[in-house]
Amino acid sequence: MATSGISRSVTASAVQKAALSSSAAYPAAASSSAVPAANSSGTGASTSVLLNALANLTAVLQSYANASPGPILATSGPAPETLPITKDAQGGTAKVSNALSQIAADPEGQKLLQQAEQKGYKIEIGSTGEKAAATTDSKAKKIVVDVNAKGLDSYNLTATIAHELVHASTDGNGDSLLEESVSTAVGNRIAKRADGRPETAAEAIADFQKISADYKAAYKGDGAVNGKQDNGILKALQGLGLDVSPFAGVV
Repeated sequence: MATSGISRSVTASAVQKAALSSSAAYPAAASSSAVPAANSSGTGASTSVLLNALANLTAVLQSYANASPGPILATSGPAPETLPITKDAQGGTAKVSNALSQIAADPEGQKLLQQAEQKGYKIEIGSTGEKAAATTDSKAKKIVVDVNAKGLDSYNLTATIAHELVHASTDGNGDSLLEESVSTAVGNRIAKRADGRPETAAEAIADFQKISADYKAAYKGDGAVNGKQDNGILKALQGLGLDVSPFAGVV
């Protein structure tokens, strides 16, 4: 939920890359002394000397053949974007961190986190002072999450934070009825993918239609949020690389 004057701010942790290296697994090559030079008489090496040299060379080659390379260690890629938790009045850091990790692992969730991080958003855990389980303040650049809110289990926490990240990522255009509906739909689909239940295209459309109807009923009257039905949210999200096809034509 984005309240007037609320801005979203997220400062993601620095991207890290760990370089892993393994020690050499092969033996050193034989020294030049392992193969004797021809004798100084010019008649060539004796048979026994040549046989000894050949035996030494064979042993060295065999040692290479038998040597197994060290384990191949995978290098880690960049750490996923996340937001700093700067205040926790409810002991919910572990829960929120887990939700952020799930969002960061999602292609669309990662884009939202990156955008919010670039805008300087942070997360605070505590009461929002409203009925909402979470709010986004665009002026203070923070998302406040109430982990004690009723019904906020792991799935709903992920969906709720993802919803707020839509507000944070597009905080330059205010809020609207459509943005609230779209934010909920995007949050739901990110949480469903994290839960191993990705939506089909038909399910996504049906889900959004229901969400949109619920918001219209909640904001009956002029059917608007902050006086707006649409604030250009679809164009803004499309610019970030999110799929807005399920929302086309529905306000």
